[in-house]
Amino acid sequence: MWYTLETGKICSKHIAAQWVLTKIPPALIGVLSKAVDGYLGRAEDQWDENDTQINELVLFMSNEIKKYRCI
Repeated sequence: MWYTLETGKICSKHIAAQWVLTKIPPALIGVLSKAVDGYLGRAEDQWDENDTQINELVLFMSNEIKKYRCI
């Protein structure tokens, strides 16, 4: 959603996630990279221990999306 709002383009989830990786704080890159790897089948989706980082990532991206005031 953030990618589309900023670029006006639509792309696959993993391409948008690669773009987002360049926009988020370094501390959140690991959790998003893990999500991309899980989505692409390169890693197991195991999320038991990342609750804090996941919440921080969701909050950060939600705040970026809200800047567009369309949601």
